[in-house]
Amino acid sequence: MCNQVEIVLNNERCWDERWLNYFWQHQIAFHFTSSLHHAILRSIQNETPDSMRSNKNGDVYDIIVNDICVGLLLITPDDNALSAEISIAILNEYSERSFAQRAIQLYLSQTPYHKIYGTVYKNNPFRDQMNHVFSKLGFHDSPENFTDRWSIDIR
Repeated sequence: MCNQVEIVLNNERCWDERWLNYFWQHQIAFHFTSSLHHAILRSIQNETPDSMRSNKNGDVYDIIVNDICVGLLLITPDDNALSAEISIAILNEYSERSFAQRAIQLYLSQTPYHKIYGTVYKNNPFRDQMNHVFSKLGFHDSPENFTDRWSIDIR
């Protein structure tokens, strides 16, 4: 079985219970607050789920392997529109298969931004794995008090 990774822009993706449960389970990694959890849950229960886009300029990419969505790339541009933050979510049953690294690498090959950065919080239980991914892809680390902040210049 070939594990070809694709990223597909899907700005129509809205919150559903599967993704809400995932982010709640990994709340430390994403700094996902209980108030945000409750707001999203209410929107799902009211059958008016919110978009997963971080803002109107943000993007959501499905990470597809063998026609299955195994995760998401969430892109949040800075106000200057020259740089953006990347966040990645890989469903538990698909973790530890290099899908995150391959998806980020694909995104970097097509991004319109000049600089991409990612934040790994020090209390993130997957901190070592994400730091390894960013390092392997050529990002540079600039540790801060509560985070490892990685960035890469594209252009």
